This record gives sequence, C-alpha cells and structure tokens, in this order.
Amino acid sequence: MADIAKDHPEVAYEVCHKWLSEIDDMQKPEQIKNRRWVLRHAVRLPAKKEVPEALAIRKAAADRKI
Repeated sequence: MADIAKDHPEVAYEVCHKWLSEIDDMQKPEQIKNRRWVLRHAVRLPAKKEVPEALAIRKAAADRKI
C-alpha cells in the first residue's frame, strides 16, 4: 500500500478510509492491531511530508486500548 501511496495517493487514501471503517466490525484484537499497523505504515511517507490526508489517516489508525 505504501508503494501505491507514492504514485497514486488518492487511491491509497480511499482504500485506507475503507479499511478504517471496517475496524469497528472486527472482533479479534490481533486483527485490529494488524490493520492499524498496516494503515499507519501505508501513509508513512506522505505523512512525513505533512500531507493533511495522510496525517489524518495516521491519527485515526493510532493504537487505542482494546
């Protein structure tokens, strides 16, 4: 996903938002943890460039106590 975000950030952000919305329906804590990790790393480089959309995704995917 990170490679897609480099060349096609809009596509990556759309997928990330979809995946974020699916977290609430997940039952297994390990699944949730892994999904959050993937999301955070998918937009890592755009977030380093302070792209607002990427920063918002990283914030939304931040680990929370389950």
